Amino acid sequence: MNGMKGLLLKDFYFLQRHMRVYLLLMLVFVLLPGAMPLMAVIYSVMLPITVLAYDDNAKWPELAAMLPLSTRTLVFSKYLLGYLLSACFVLLAVLARAAYQVGWPLVTGGPVDNDFAFSGDFVSFMLLIWLGSLALLALNLPLMFRLGAEKGRLAFVLTLGVLFGISIPLSSLPIPTGALLPGVLLVAVALNAASYLISVRLYDKRLRAA
Repeated sequence: MNGMKGLLLKDFYFLQRHMRVYLLLMLVFVLLPGAMPLMAVIYSVMLPITVLAYDDNAKWPELAAMLPLSTRTLVFSKYLLGYLLSACFVLLAVLARAAYQVGWPLVTGGPVDNDFAFSGDFVSFMLLIWLGSLALLALNLPLMFRLGAEKGRLAFVLTLGVLFGISIPLSSLPIPTGALLPGVLLVAVALNAASYLISVRLYDKRLRAA
């Protein structure tokens, strides 16, 4: 537990020091209408990739091989970082909409604008985006551990393009967002379980070679 806490603190210290502007920009995104909260959540699962790139530049794999930390702990810390960051931005987006719902009539004296309205559909939509972002994380982290973060960035962009290409026609189907959640949840859980096991094997080989 202490090892996992230390790894997460290391990554959060890096983000706080080097990614402060991007984090503030993402915070602004969750406060805006339309698809902006979506962009913040999607970008949040890219942050573990940025941390991995920093680790590679700092020769972290060589140092990690000498530490009393299991490969499973080292790998899962990056998954957990993505889970926590994406969940935080989803929560912030939902809380912002709830605040607009309460505060808008008090400030303007009129009904809340539809683009800022809080609803069950919006919550379901953000949960769907969160699960989709976790699936994206699961597809890409094994590539990062295998190829390194720099080469893996291209794979991330390609995967993101494919997923957007699939989601655009699906978004036009007359299916309630809430009805998609159970299926997407199962897919996200299955992908992350398989992805984690693959990443452990790939990173273990990398550490042995370090």
